[in-house]
Amino acid sequence: MPLVYRIDEEHGIIFRWVKGRLNLAMILECFRTLLADPAFRPGLPMLTDFRGMVPEMTALELNQSAVFIQQHAADFGACRWAVIVDDTAAEVLSMKFSILSKGGPIEYRCFHSPAAACQWLGRPEAYNLMEAAALSLKEGDAPRTG
Repeated sequence: MPLVYRIDEEHGIIFRWVKGRLNLAMILECFRTLLADPAFRPGLPMLTDFRGMVPEMTALELNQSAVFIQQHAADFGACRWAVIVDDTAAEVLSMKFSILSKGGPIEYRCFHSPAAACQWLGRPEAYNLMEAAALSLKEGDAPRTG
């Protein structure tokens, strides 16, 4: 499964999912596609579900993804990105990315609990919205991929 995203324009939030392998090319393609999406606007919070994700990135590639975010910080605007993880590899990757990304307008945190992630985003209803969006993807609604 590629890195898939959905912008919920009504509720002003971005959802992303990935199951399986995740590499630098997938991350950069997703961000480029997201920034070009007509529904995108700066400052949107993002909730990413990395449960079941298998990272395939070197330290250099992780750094390159953080550099990309720093280069496009003004495009993303001041916002919060919450990542839901379920294993150590995904958590370590997320924590390293958080450290590399510090100092910019994007606050980035990793959570094991979807409820805690949504609470931190200030959107306690976000996980239910994310589940509904995921269900619509399974029913054939066109995902936005990157």
